[in-house]
Amino acid sequence: MRWLMFTLVLLIGALFNGGSLLNFIAMGSGHIRPSILIVMMVFFAFHAHRQDAIRCVFAVGLVADLVSTTMGPYMIMYSIVGLALNGISRTINTKRFIYQSAVVFFAFLLTEFPAAWLEAWKMGQARTHLSSTVMETAIYTAVLAPLFWMFLSWVWKWMYPRPEDRLRLR
Repeated sequence: MRWLMFTLVLLIGALFNGGSLLNFIAMGSGHIRPSILIVMMVFFAFHAHRQDAIRCVFAVGLVADLVSTTMGPYMIMYSIVGLALNGISRTINTKRFIYQSAVVFFAFLLTEFPAAWLEAWKMGQARTHLSSTVMETAIYTAVLAPLFWMFLSWVWKWMYPRPEDRLRLR
């Protein structure tokens, strides 16, 4: 895997997720924005080999922690869910948009609810309207996931060398 290219893509995702660029497409009174980092976590968990996937989902979780208010909960949950997704990646077909959206939706729920609970436990204060915010964000992220997925698929060609190049590099 070309880690410099992965780092650049991860930096772009972090700038979109943590910055104010996604405010242009934010919806509702709760200012619901899609989570690009969840889509990246699912994509890399499904496409990378096991060792690379572990590193990728850990890095995406670390970046999710850096753009949030606390360190730790997202890194833990992204690593656990990403590793589980990598384990089932050979069973689930993500070539169709509906399957990509479904996997991103459930991965978001499995990641965000425990991470929010860990964050509330660590900070000592609970987030208001957690379930409605998480559900709305999960739906919005799942709807836009195929667009992000197409971009990541396009970048994947440069990020991961072809099999004949991999043999030559060893």
